[in-house]
Amino acid sequence: MAIKQPESVLFDSLRGGAALLVLLAHTQQILINPTWMPFSLSGRSHYGWYIYSQLGALGVMVFFVLSGYLIACSIKANIDDSASAAFDWKRYFKARFNRLMPPLAMSQLLILGIFLFLYLSGIALPEFYSTGSELYVAREKIDFKLLDYLGSWLFLNTLFFDVQSPAVNGPLWSVAQEFWFYAIAGFFVLGFSKRWGFALAAATVFIIAIQDNKYFFYGLAVWLSGAAVAVLNKKNREHLRKHRIAAFPLAILLAALWLYMIQFNDDGQVRAKHSYIFGIFFAVLLFVMTNSEKLEVLTKSRLVTCIASVAGYSYTLYLIHFPLLLTIFYISNTIIIGNPFAVATTAMLSGAAIILISRKLAVTFEDRRFFSRLRTSSGLSTS
Repeated sequence: MAIKQPESVLFDSLRGGAALLVLLAHTQQILINPTWMPFSLSGRSHYGWYIYSQLGALGVMVFFVLSGYLIACSIKANIDDSASAAFDWKRYFKARFNRLMPPLAMSQLLILGIFLFLYLSGIALPEFYSTGSELYVAREKIDFKLLDYLGSWLFLNTLFFDVQSPAVNGPLWSVAQEFWFYAIAGFFVLGFSKRWGFALAAATVFIIAIQDNKYFFYGLAVWLSGAAVAVLNKKNREHLRKHRIAAFPLAILLAALWLYMIQFNDDGQVRAKHSYIFGIFFAVLLFVMTNSEKLEVLTKSRLVTCIASVAGYSYTLYLIHFPLLLTIFYISNTIIIGNPFAVATTAMLSGAAIILISRKLAVTFEDRRFFSRLRTSSGLSTS
């Protein structure tokens, strides 16, 4: 299922934009909230400020939808390229591993280095970084738990055996969930040619289900909505464009439901679920965008192409921004706390620096040929 150039630019711009939203949300949470927090984390907040406080969660839902769409396309291409017209599961999982693991390994080593720095220097202790006047602190203390650290290498965090994401890098929860979305999809498609694939898919779902992690299945529904859009787009495009108007009522209904849930943002249960409704709304919106006659014009705009460039390092940016922001907070908080200009300047410079670092690291670690180049450079190549 080939993706045409305008769609590719659209997906890159959405992925890049989602990464920037997550960076903005966590910069607010870690660096700005101690001095200025215009929303409540427990009581009711104004619509606008509450949505602003949720930009990170909404960005993750955009990632889930795009991931579902692109993996569905990847599976279709995998089958089409196979000489036997069967799913090549080895190639599929190898591609997923090559995509996920090099940046993850780099970020895990970074986490270990940052923890050692924070622990040995003592700057993550409240008596060093806190003045007592902070409105909010993202991590009041940093604990290193070996089970969490090792489990996150294996994508077990927040899903299996009470393994959590490392305290230094909370956003790893979504990386673990996406890995298992990929795995379940791969096992399920494999089942059509090898029955044990269905058994693996069912066993994976069952094991996750008995861990009582309902939010995984909410996320899976969002991911599958993206995959469903890809399947729909496989059909005759002209036919779809004539009938895309039918998607508007569904989009309006989902948007209204999402805004209705936000109205009750002081309810903890609603706060935990509204982003998943937004995710399905975004999937419908993606269907409309990918079937728009104006897509090519839209994707040629300078702003869109600029944001699309972030996609090339969006995964690295997502993996490393949180521990770097925490480190900056612990070092700078006593200097900038209570000074809006200093806080704003630190936040902007930190965001820019993290973007530049991510772009540089991604050249190496987001290269799909990373392992083959590593083998060549180490003399292990068989060629």
